[in-house]
Amino acid sequence: SSNLLSGFFVLKIIFFIFELLSIVLLYKIINKIKKPNNLLILYAWNPLVIIEICGQGHTDGLWVFSMLAFLYYFSKNKRALSALFLSFGV
Repeated sequence: SSNLLSGFFVLKIIFFIFELLSIVLLYKIINKIKKPNNLLILYAWNPLVIIEICGQGHTDGLWVFSMLAFLYYFSKNKRALSALFLSFGV
């Protein structure tokens, strides 16, 4: 039972890391399209994101990261990386 709980804890940490990476990518995308950085707060401080993805362990955070990485690399004309992240997202 302790192995199961530690496994859940490790999984939640992995989801949290991907959530942090999503916030970094979102910051880069917002700066690239010259929008105010306040828009990042709407996502980063959203209770649904914090509770569901990091707290409950939903895998939607991995999809969000994949789609943001796709958009970021597509905007930089890196087609192979963008296609890779699009395939992960799908």
